This record gives sequence, structure tokens and C-alpha cells, in this order.
Amino acid sequence: MRNAWRDRGWAKVLLGILLCFAAPGSAIAHDGVTPIPYSGDPTPEQVVADNGAATPDGSQASATLELALDILDPRLEYRIQLFGIDLAQDVESIQIRIGQPGSNGFHALNIYGTTGEHDDDLLIDFANNFLLGIWDDGDENLGGDGTRDPTDSVSLSDVAGELVTGQLYLSVTTHAYPFPDTAELRGQIAAVPQCSDGIDNDSDGLVDDQDPQCDDPEDDLENCDLSLDGDGDRVADECDNCTQHFNPVLGNPQFPTQAPPRQSFQTTTGGQLDDDGDGIGNACDAKFTAGGSVVGGSDLLQQLASFNKDRSGNDCGAPANQNCSQFDIDNFGQFIGGGDLSLARLLFNFPPGPSCAKCPLACEGPHCP
Repeated sequence: MRNAWRDRGWAKVLLGILLCFAAPGSAIAHDGVTPIPYSGDPTPEQVVADNGAATPDGSQASATLELALDILDPRLEYRIQLFGIDLAQDVESIQIRIGQPGSNGFHALNIYGTTGEHDDDLLIDFANNFLLGIWDDGDENLGGDGTRDPTDSVSLSDVAGELVTGQLYLSVTTHAYPFPDTAELRGQIAAVPQCSDGIDNDSDGLVDDQDPQCDDPEDDLENCDLSLDGDGDRVADECDNCTQHFNPVLGNPQFPTQAPPRQSFQTTTGGQLDDDGDGIGNACDAKFTAGGSVVGGSDLLQQLASFNKDRSGNDCGAPANQNCSQFDIDNFGQFIGGGDLSLARLLFNFPPGPSCAKCPLACEGPHCP
């Protein structure tokens, strides 16, 4: 009869691990660097059987797999939660192995059971069917001969390339579906998409679905390359609807005065103010008439005709039947004012923009095309 808990020197790290996995995306930063979250979705359907062995058709087993990669140590913290099978009674072995979907390969880390338990930080809770551990370079186990065999455990650094390219998977074998030719659960390990990882990947103060660059939780780019941000508004040039004029994403807490939350009458593209919905932000667009390619006298007259009008109205320009928000160049105050006119004059004789190569980005608001 196994104890409900089994640990292997976990006193110094247990608290950190439990906190790390307290909630999705809540990995603790080490040395100022937030660990990169990975996950897996082990299912019977992903199992690949060899040598004519049975596949677990009809099995009700499932599991969740949460991991966090610290690239500085390096180490990979993991939590495995099993459902539909009993860890103490049913499970034969658990490994992380190397292989693309649809193929089996060498072992990378023997976590539990008959194939070995080579993680020195392994903690097992039999009563609740879960395991916690830390895979690091000290977990290498080559069986004493110094030569790597297919079932040996290796250091995390040895398979870092396979990890980041999605070529590692979790394998859970049971007495019903035993090692080495089959398994009851298998799950490919992959990085959590940036738009659902709980991390502010582009340092703009907006996380996951709060970031306008995230159209879907499966999107893997929360923003573009922020190293190129010519106007310092925390929007990368390749995603900026005004690349040379400061105009942060509305609602960015880093700029509470210049970028308050979007109001119902305002329109944005890529989260930046763009009240005519053309993909060029208000901050660099004073082109209100159809004639010509640059801001001209007729455009400035439209701006003058909108002076002191409420920016939420639809009585601006000449004739006074245009949406007023497009004349709000500075995004300041409730009325079109002198600041907007001054900026329009600075844009005189220049074409609207420049804006990003990817523009127009996703549009939101009442004036989207």
C-alpha cells in the first residue's frame, strides 16, 4: 500500500511549485524573467501503438499537463493531473519522450514507474492523482554506462530544441496498455499561445484578450517586434497606425492621460484611435476631403468648421453632417479645440500617415468600413 504522498527532497521547492501553478499563466519570475508557459492535452486518441499492440479505444482516461520553462536556469516545472485512471493502481509508467505527432521516440525524462523515476524533485500525490516536478540538467540518468540508450533520461538542455519546436510528448502507460509498445494517454507538449498565456509579452500593459493584437486566444503573437517603436508609444512600428506620431493603444495603463479607455463614439484600428476607420490613426490623419493626396487648405477648413463641437456628435465639417470624432486629433477634452487645429496645421501639405505595413488592423467602433 503506497503512501498518499511521496516526495524526493521537495521541502525547498514545494511552495514555489504550488504557487507557480496556482492559476493558469501565473508562473513565478526567476531572476526577473517570467517562465514561458507550456501545456499538453493528453488523450487516448493521440496514442501511437507499435508492433501490433492495442490502442486504447474507448478509454475514458484523460489528463492535464501544465509546464513552465525557466530559460535561465534552465528548468522545466510541470504538473500532471490524471482523470479516469488511478495513479497508484492503474498507472505503470510516465515519461516525457521525443517525437512528433504520430510517431514514437526515445525517452527524454522518466518521471514515474517501471521505466524509472529520475526527477530528483518529484512529488507524487496518490490520493489526488497528480504529480509535480522540476526537470533540470541534474536529472540526466544514462544508466551508469555513460552511453545514451533509448530509455535513458537526459538533461533538459539536451532537448531544449525539441521542446521549443513541439517535438516532446507525455506518455502514460498503464497495466491495461503497457510499455513499451502502447500507452493509454499521450499528449504533445507545446508553448501556450501568447494571447492566452497570462503574460504581457510586448510590455504594453495589456495582457491576452485585453491586447488589441489578440483576435483569438490561439493567436501566438501578442504584438509585433517592439524593438522597433519609432514614436515611443509602446506600439511596434509594424503594428502602428501612426508610426511617427505618438498614439498609444486606448486603455493602456502606462499612458492614462493620453490613452484613456475607448468611448462608445470612438473607432479604433489595432486599438489605436482611427475615427474614419481607414487604418491611419487620428494622430497623423487630417485628410477629410476626397481631393488630392496631401492635407490641403480644404481639409483645414473642415477642421475649422468643427471647432468647439462635441467630439461625440455628428454635426462637424462643412456641411455640418460629419462624425466629429475624426476631427479629434489629440484625443483630449470633450470638444474639438485649438490643440486639434494646431496638429492639423502641422500635418498640412503631408499625406496621411505613415502607417504600418500590416494596416489596417482589426477595426472596432461605429465608423468601421
